[in-house]
Amino acid sequence: MNGDTVRTDESAGRELEELRRENAYLRRLVEETAARMLSVDIHSIAIRHELEQKRRGFKLMAELAVALGRENDFEALFLSVSRRVNATLNMQRTAVLLHEGHNVYKPAILQGYPAAERIGIFKERITLGPDRINPFRSILVTGADVPGAYDDIREKLRLPYFIASPVPLYGEVEAILVTGRVVEERPYLARLGPSDMETVQTVAAYLAAMLAEHRLRHAEIIAKQDPLTQLPNRLGTGELLNQQLELARKNGNLLAVLFIDLDGFKSVNDQHGHAVGDLVLRAVAERLTGCVRVADFAGRIGGDEFLAVLPQVRHSEDAGVVALKIIECLSQPGVGGDVTSKIGASVGIAVYPENGASENELIRAADEAMYHVKSRGKNSFGYSGKSGRFQA
Repeated sequence: MNGDTVRTDESAGRELEELRRENAYLRRLVEETAARMLSVDIHSIAIRHELEQKRRGFKLMAELAVALGRENDFEALFLSVSRRVNATLNMQRTAVLLHEGHNVYKPAILQGYPAAERIGIFKERITLGPDRINPFRSILVTGADVPGAYDDIREKLRLPYFIASPVPLYGEVEAILVTGRVVEERPYLARLGPSDMETVQTVAAYLAAMLAEHRLRHAEIIAKQDPLTQLPNRLGTGELLNQQLELARKNGNLLAVLFIDLDGFKSVNDQHGHAVGDLVLRAVAERLTGCVRVADFAGRIGGDEFLAVLPQVRHSEDAGVVALKIIECLSQPGVGGDVTSKIGASVGIAVYPENGASENELIRAADEAMYHVKSRGKNSFGYSGKSGRFQA
């Protein structure tokens, strides 16, 4: 082998090594470029996901704003919100925990859970004291959290990754909205984040507003309802009467008010006690409701005094027909056995507009007519005449 051959081999070796280094460099460059492109793509997907979550959140808020106050049944309201959360925010499971007292919460609504798991979860109880749940702050638990963080909620609700947002009312936690996912698979099922938590917290605020509205409506109903007979009380009856008077003025209709006082009720109370008296009053309310037309209504305005309002009567005499029916209905045996067989009724009738144009005028005129009936022998009815003159 001569010197030229040796130099050629060395030169070829150096060229080969240079090509190898260049090839390795280019491969690393391609891999780094591909990695950067993938990273940009993942980041882009994450941004699109967040924007989509924001859009979904705004859509959910708009739906809740429209639905605010529509649901009369609060359980149905919670169920409706849970369904919307799952569908709109791409959650897999949503639960509503209601406060039982003493920092204990029970699952009341479960959405997205298999039927086989629901029965067991409904039996669970979760203790969350003030040190663990704040009325004005949500909880976010993801795969990034260390094991042990809210494991009781994770295990009892079968929900490893979740957002728990309190539903506060007057500074107290009335319920907790818990929603989340069973798995985290990036980038398409991204980890829950602050944006999701803000949306869920806003939903919880809507629930709090709905709960307050529900409580207010319930309180208004209670304030206008007689708790014993479930009929409208004096306040509720007056409100309904004013509504019907407004319609009567608008349409030019007659309207009749029947003031009903029970005859013999005091003897029932004296001889048999108030418990039996209450039974009689409930039975009277049931029969009285059955005596009037669908368009009419009855109320208990105090003690053993009731009121029936007959809107849209054609003639004043029609009220007398109804009054007679009421008297016969309440006087018949069987309302409460032998005890209530002694009950009768005196009925005074006032007609709009002849006997008055306001709630108070008509009730007072009907009341006076009822007293005239009692003075003439009870268990009958009579009309209030013009200027308060009584007509039997």
